Amino acid sequence: AGHRIVITPLATHLFGDARPALWLLLAATGMLLLIATANIANLALARATARRREFAIRAALGADRWRLMRQLLTESFALALAGGVGGVFLSYWLIKLLVRVAPADIPRIEDVSLNLTVLLFSIAVTLLTAILCGLVPALTASRVNLNQTLSEGGNKMAGERSGLRTRSLLVIAEIAVTVVLLAGATLILRSFVNLSSVKLGFDPSNVLTMQLRLQGEKYGKPEAKRQFYRQLIDRLEAQPGVEAASAVLIRPMEGRVGWDVPFALEGQSETAAKQNRIPNFEAITPHYFRTFKIPIRTGREFTDFDTDQSQRVAIINETMAKTLFGSGVDPLSKRLKLDLRDADWLTIVGIASDVRYRELQDVRFDLYIPYEQWQPAFVNHFAVRTSTDPNAIVATIRREVAALDPTQAITSLATMEEKVAQNLAQPRFSAVLLNWLSGLALLLAAVGIYGVLAYSVAQRTGEIGVRLALGAQASDILKLVVAQGMRLVLIGLVAGLAASFALTRLISKLLFGVSATDLPTFAGISLLLSAIAIIACSLPARRATKIDPLQALRHE
Repeated sequence: AGHRIVITPLATHLFGDARPALWLLLAATGMLLLIATANIANLALARATARRREFAIRAALGADRWRLMRQLLTESFALALAGGVGGVFLSYWLIKLLVRVAPADIPRIEDVSLNLTVLLFSIAVTLLTAILCGLVPALTASRVNLNQTLSEGGNKMAGERSGLRTRSLLVIAEIAVTVVLLAGATLILRSFVNLSSVKLGFDPSNVLTMQLRLQGEKYGKPEAKRQFYRQLIDRLEAQPGVEAASAVLIRPMEGRVGWDVPFALEGQSETAAKQNRIPNFEAITPHYFRTFKIPIRTGREFTDFDTDQSQRVAIINETMAKTLFGSGVDPLSKRLKLDLRDADWLTIVGIASDVRYRELQDVRFDLYIPYEQWQPAFVNHFAVRTSTDPNAIVATIRREVAALDPTQAITSLATMEEKVAQNLAQPRFSAVLLNWLSGLALLLAAVGIYGVLAYSVAQRTGEIGVRLALGAQASDILKLVVAQGMRLVLIGLVAGLAASFALTRLISKLLFGVSATDLPTFAGISLLLSAIAIIACSLPARRATKIDPLQALRHE
């Protein structure tokens, strides 16, 4: 009675649920592969279209359609195989770099390597890419009309018209996938920026933290532990440059580690108490709030007079106070008890600022009691605030601990700035990877637009020459070519934005401080992609304006 059971898989308990982030990275990589595949398919289609006369001659000499398709697919497989082998060798070096720069707390990051499973997966992806790149050109180019293709001018007409719709559809799909990838990467980046600027509730500068767990039979009684902690804190605060020192059950930014306790307000029934949000529990020594510079909004902090012989007291954070008592009720002097059992009533004597103890995204209920009034009488962490570099006092801390008891050891030394940086490491890593992938996608999309328009300009050389001969200005040709490319871009943008509004909802749990359908993000992506598309369209368009009408009219 009064207890509840929470069952969690061991892997989730140890490493957290990393699957959403991993699926996101896999999806982003898949999108980049699709964009690259669309580009190669477009180039292969243009090449196959230019070879239609060759295929017509082969067909006239007896080659059936399957033989023509087989030839194109074989060429595609050869290219894909060369790219796949090159990619595997490149990955061998890039994985080493990735593991080196990745945060140390990513689950099993040190085990990431090119093993048999990865190689088999790479082979499968290579084969699939070869099929995707070669199938569309093979189907299009192998459909030969001998009379039209072999007739005078037939090759030109076929080259101008055949495959144009397919190439346009590939560019539209490429733009749409790029928009989706850019949207996800931008939202993740904005989430990281929001996390980096979030208010922690404490000042991490010049604070050194450490673990110290007393071992040995001599510390079997609570009073022995308390005496050691008192003496150590007094010795540390007496050192030059130390502004404050304290002990705490679990230091802030310790990841998913925490101490949760149920509670009941005075006057609450047991049924109502079971519906309370479970707060983060901290047993602290005096000067703890001073050490971390956690503001006390109202009331007082704990003092040396809050002992096991005095009135039982507690401090709660602002979120807990507002949620439980509202804005019109003074929480001070209200009472609560822990564990929902016949425990002592704790009188609320202070309201502290909210502190993000476990994760930057998480604001919980926080409940503090004086360490002297906590019966287990142990703490896991110590913290020291200094006026200079906190790392300079490490040797002094070790010396003072050894002076009290040379059999005890301090571990897990870290400044609070380092602990905050560790909590930002995984979001930063995901943001960097996704934005590199989206940058490559943007580059490939620009190349795809350029390739289609450049091929179109080459195929329309005669038409452009006629226009120029009839008096068209260079600006008219420029507008004509750019409009053709931007028409495809706008269709791709609309399709990509529609898909993004649907798909970005799947990553909403990974976002912080930004909506999955954030309009400024989508507007910015549209403007960026449009600007790059205009540049990509302008290059072949400017080339078209320099065509000599006489040479163009003599074009094949």
